[in-house]
Amino acid sequence: MLILVDCRPLLYAGAGKERTRFILSVFPALQAGWPVEWLFLVDQTWSQQRLPLPEKSVLMQKAVRGRIGWRFWYGWRLPAIARKHKVDGVMLTGGVCAARLAVPQILWMPEAADIRKGSERMPFSFLYVRKLIVSLRAASVVFCFSEKDRVWLAEQVGAEGKDKIKAVKLFPSEGLSPLGMGEREAARQSHTAGKEYFFVSVDGVAVKSVITLLKAFSLFKKRQLSNMQLILAGKLAGDPSALTMSLDTYKYRQDVHRFELAEGAGSTNAASGEALGGTADSSNVLSKEAMAQLRSAAYALLLPWKRGQLGQELLDGWKTGVPVLINSDGPLQEMAGEAAGSASLEDSGAFAAQLMNVYKDERFRAGLIEKGFQALSGYEKDAIIKAIEDVVRPVIRQ
Repeated sequence: MLILVDCRPLLYAGAGKERTRFILSVFPALQAGWPVEWLFLVDQTWSQQRLPLPEKSVLMQKAVRGRIGWRFWYGWRLPAIARKHKVDGVMLTGGVCAARLAVPQILWMPEAADIRKGSERMPFSFLYVRKLIVSLRAASVVFCFSEKDRVWLAEQVGAEGKDKIKAVKLFPSEGLSPLGMGEREAARQSHTAGKEYFFVSVDGVAVKSVITLLKAFSLFKKRQLSNMQLILAGKLAGDPSALTMSLDTYKYRQDVHRFELAEGAGSTNAASGEALGGTADSSNVLSKEAMAQLRSAAYALLLPWKRGQLGQELLDGWKTGVPVLINSDGPLQEMAGEAAGSASLEDSGAFAAQLMNVYKDERFRAGLIEKGFQALSGYEKDAIIKAIEDVVRPVIRQ
């Protein structure tokens, strides 16, 4: 049984996106219990650094960018490839179905199905909006990432198609566990001169949002008078020079650090970072393993963004025993419940108060950690993969 997977939207979204990582993790998990083979379709911009895929299963095709290029991709190129390779089904990762396909289509929606309220940057947004209803009707299965999206999509397609729309849960990364005291101390010594720190991922985040977070951190530092550090991990969206300029006059700039993930697998650079007063250099580049350890050793994990989060980092924080603070106006509130502290980042004072709570109140912090461990019981990988397989398998067999 052969399924063609359109990986071009994942390629353009980036390997660092939670949605990309989750969808890529589904393929080997499904293959472990099901006699299925995958054919991963990409364009000529693909590389392992941009999107890690099993090379023997990759099919690279030339593609033209822009509106005409995306129309051609879904209207002619993809259907022709599906027919040529006689696939049993097609899995599409951009929320757009292909035209004139006789085999079942399994559709993965964007992180927020209503992209007018989401943050996912799709180079084919015009096509997604235009073909949304047609794609929902053509798909045999539609996967989205929240119950709110499932309800919204059901409203778009009507009663006759609502049963094929399924909201999926994410699962935590494998190989994670709470660090011991020695490991936590080693991480602090390597990266923040032994000082405790808040950890926040800024992958794909706009500079203005990070500056808003810095205002809340500044209020925390002013009121608490602590040595707490702030780590910004990942690549910002757009030009980071505006952040650099803000940090030049930021009172606590020596307490703010930036780290980026090394490109390519196998990098083992774990050199210590420096306070973020300029652009990142090689000393701020960490391997995947070193970055995971840095996150796991944090005093608290901050997920303060209003958009662009599916919950992977929330689950990983719970699994490693790190308390989590989220944006009360963001997409994680319903998922987190009482297992995370919350406040609106738009209210710098309120968010700073939550930072102080998790710093001063050990009972509050310990309670978040315990509730996080308890919440993980609803996000077991085997159960989530089985639920996906139970939906996809009967469709492909038709």
